[in-house]
Amino acid sequence: MKKAKNIIAIIEVILAFSPPIFSQNSIQLIEFWTDGNSESRTRQTISAASVFSWQDEINLATLVDGLHTFNARFKDEYGVWSPVETLFFVKQTNALGQGKLKKITALEYWMNGNSSNRTQRILNAQTTFAWEEL
Repeated sequence: MKKAKNIIAIIEVILAFSPPIFSQNSIQLIEFWTDGNSESRTRQTISAASVFSWQDEINLATLVDGLHTFNARFKDEYGVWSPVETLFFVKQTNALGQGKLKKITALEYWMNGNSSNRTQRILNAQTTFAWEEL
């Protein structure tokens, strides 16, 4: 639940500093998903009269402990979608310092939303990775 509150706080900051287009147009639809799984995204229609509660909509219970992404985008009254906002967060259900030390062992990345052509890399003590090599 603490992670969901952190995500909510970050989204509120993003919305507060969004370009003026959001203050002139009204948001009609919100889409969000986790870990790049846009096929199971949640869509929520909203209006100026409705109150949208992120706490009621975001379910992190099915996520395992570890590093995750939260993705969201917004559609305005003209049918224009905002860019996808992606936030990284760590879900940890045990107290810090307890349990098994977790290390990042792999990564994957893709460009321009083309996740079907993603690049995957395995990471360990013998193999290093520099983002500059992209």
